[in-house]
Amino acid sequence: MENRLSRRCLLALLAGAAAWPRRGAAAPVFPADHAIDYLAEAQGAPAGTHRIAIARGEGSLVARSESRLLLPQSEGAPLPFEHFAEETWRAGWLQGLVADTRLGDRRHRVRARRRDGALRGTRDGHGFAITGYLMTASGWHRDTPQADGLVDAVDGRLKRVRGARRGWETVETGWGPVEAERWTLVGELPRELWYDEPGHLIRFALPAPGGAVVATAVELEG
Repeated sequence: MENRLSRRCLLALLAGAAAWPRRGAAAPVFPADHAIDYLAEAQGAPAGTHRIAIARGEGSLVARSESRLLLPQSEGAPLPFEHFAEETWRAGWLQGLVADTRLGDRRHRVRARRRDGALRGTRDGHGFAITGYLMTASGWHRDTPQADGLVDAVDGRLKRVRGARRGWETVETGWGPVEAERWTLVGELPRELWYDEPGHLIRFALPAPGGAVVATAVELEG
């Protein structure tokens, strides 16, 4: 089955920095190479780690995300969540996606690359194709809140979302307080995202049955 992002979403994303009003100069659509480490907590207790690394090479940009989290449940022990994803971008378009996930006893595997005008591949061995300008739900791309659909790297499906700007807040990071713009995503992938003025993802919150997991940046390299 083929999914398609709307023309409205495509036009908004291609508008780039002009579509994202900020306090200072417009941030680039694709940030400079960097890596960010995050510490997560849930219900006031440590809940794991997350890492995002962006690097360029041979005409492409590679974004890697790695999570080791404990998702609180309504009853019983937290659910282990381990996730690794690698996105390959070229000329501003998502060209490839490789992801491996363990959620409790369940495992998911996504392998896809762009060809014939669509992202085509397999999710747990089943074929899929998604057309249009695509971003994943990893959140590193500063235009993530403006999308009306995100590719979920856990299961390879296009999830419908809608973002709402909540204003600027001070976020305490590992290197001190940072002013960040908060966004709320609702729909099939609800979450909270905070971006600093250069466009780095500084904090994010993911819902879980027993309460949200909140991950905050503790080190920024690059």
